[in-house]
Amino acid sequence: MEKSKIHSIITNCILGEASPEEVILLDQWRKESPQNEDLYQEYSSIWNASENYTSQDFKPNAQSAYQKHLDLLASENNNEQVRSLSVENTAEIRPKVHKAKILTLRRLSSIAALFVLVFGAYFVFNVMNTTTISGTSGVTFVSLEDGSSIWLDDGSTISYTSGFGTTHRNIDLEGKAFFDVERNENVAFNITSDQLNVSVLGTSFTVDTKSGNNSVAVKSGKVEVTVNNKKITLQEDDKVSFENNEFISSKLSKNDVLWRNSDLSFDNARLDQVIADINLYHNNKIILKSNLDQVDCPFTSKSLASTSFNNIIEILKITYDLEKAESPIDGTVTLTIDECK
Repeated sequence: MEKSKIHSIITNCILGEASPEEVILLDQWRKESPQNEDLYQEYSSIWNASENYTSQDFKPNAQSAYQKHLDLLASENNNEQVRSLSVENTAEIRPKVHKAKILTLRRLSSIAALFVLVFGAYFVFNVMNTTTISGTSGVTFVSLEDGSSIWLDDGSTISYTSGFGTTHRNIDLEGKAFFDVERNENVAFNITSDQLNVSVLGTSFTVDTKSGNNSVAVKSGKVEVTVNNKKITLQEDDKVSFENNEFISSKLSKNDVLWRNSDLSFDNARLDQVIADINLYHNNKIILKSNLDQVDCPFTSKSLASTSFNNIIEILKITYDLEKAESPIDGTVTLTIDECK
């Protein structure tokens, strides 16, 4: 749902002016993701707090306003009797009628001003503190602050606000991307697209909203998918598409996972991306250690899809003069790089 539309519906519901259809839409939107519910609760809190707000600058002059009102009536109607009325002669009427109206308008103006100010400031702050990354010229590799990695398809976009990796792990996606999420039991990783909402703790999977059927394909771990208030949990090798308001389940294919680099070929790719691709392709875990601030050493190679895992390790080791250490317990290989050769 477009942001401007949901903002309008939230405002109408808080003011008690929402239609039955808007109430249903808001209820569905709140249930779609935890961040939607948090946003609604924040707006509700702002509105509740505004009830105790009193403007310090608004000081109405009831007598002056009332006299101007009488003068206007007299001018329009040319009624000498109305014109002769004085403020003193109607002192008992003013407090009962006009003062009550002025106080009501005063309170409503203060509340509305505060709500609009905070409401607007909230979105300005988020827009000014939003990171947006777009996939261009093929697949774009993104390394996130929480240790997660994303392969962003050409023409696709992700965005997230400040505090990602610490206070939240919420990402907006337009298009198609493969996610390899660093596990964090305390902060869930949430992906929101036009229709799909995906929530995980730590796993790897593809989210595709470009193909028109809004699909999620899981390579490892467990993924929770929500669409239009319908929810399904996927396990490893599960795939689901959403068509005609229904989930269509199937099994993962190799192309669902390896679409981003199916032949393991590289053209000046960053070394951390190369390691990530190899880890996903061979289901082995390479641990890369470095004293460098960024492991952006370039690597170029023809297809390594038919090359054995051990030979790939040797190629990397020779190319960058890496130190290699193997673990006999879990079979992991640790590669250490000190500088780009």
